[in-house]
Amino acid sequence: MSSRQGSSVKNCTQQTLFIATPRLINVICIHQIELAWELAQEPGPPSAAVTSSSFPRQLQLVNDSSCHLIHVNMAEYLKLASGFVDFDQKSLAVAAAAIAFNPIYWNTVARQEYHNKVLTKLAGGNARLGCYLLAASIFSLGIFRDYLYEQALRSQPGHPDLETDLVKLIAGGLFLAGNVLVISSMWALGLTGTYLGDYFGILMDSRVTSFPFNVTDAPMYYGSTLSFLGTALWYGKPAGVLLTIEVLVVYLVALRFEDPFTAGIYEKREKERAKAKRGKKN
Repeated sequence: MSSRQGSSVKNCTQQTLFIATPRLINVICIHQIELAWELAQEPGPPSAAVTSSSFPRQLQLVNDSSCHLIHVNMAEYLKLASGFVDFDQKSLAVAAAAIAFNPIYWNTVARQEYHNKVLTKLAGGNARLGCYLLAASIFSLGIFRDYLYEQALRSQPGHPDLETDLVKLIAGGLFLAGNVLVISSMWALGLTGTYLGDYFGILMDSRVTSFPFNVTDAPMYYGSTLSFLGTALWYGKPAGVLLTIEVLVVYLVALRFEDPFTAGIYEKREKERAKAKRGKKN
């Protein structure tokens, strides 16, 4: 330990320090370290000094009635830290995979449609029917994902702090708010607007700015996230909160790809319209 590190340690009081070694976590009160550090500053023969190399060993000799040096096996500590999320349950991994897969699926298929007209060709050249096919697949995958999510929560341990009437009330509010955002955005966009019709060449006349798009630019994604969180809190499952974070992350990543691409589609449309107007004038 350097003098700078020691000075920093000495200035801290009555906090808990975690000293991690490859197989051990030493949990010790700071005042014990202060005592050891003071011993190191006392004059005396080198054998009595607490040197940087002997400091961890000397700490184990310092003790008082108010705080004890506790050795915790790293594996046991991690197990305790993750005690409210059972990572050994396969249903958790399956739900996490489904959450990640869905946005990858619809973005990949939609871009293939935009560049190669894959679904339009499968639909016999009917772009609108191709969009309906994509909508049906996205909706079905969403229902299946939600089922896997619920099954994962049922196999997870709960947390007592989440199993209260107040939390259930909050959960109900979040679920309601999330569904309002999702349903109202679908109503405002219509079926083709909701399910990537612009990739099929089915473009809206103008940008929707009414509710819920005057609240957020991505009401369906944020509404879905709120619904996931509300469900997690309703069941009182920390694992659900963890999966909700994943939902938010994958949606934010999806927006990084979707927003510029969709903006490019409409920008191309506007350029074509402007070119057509100039052609008429000429």
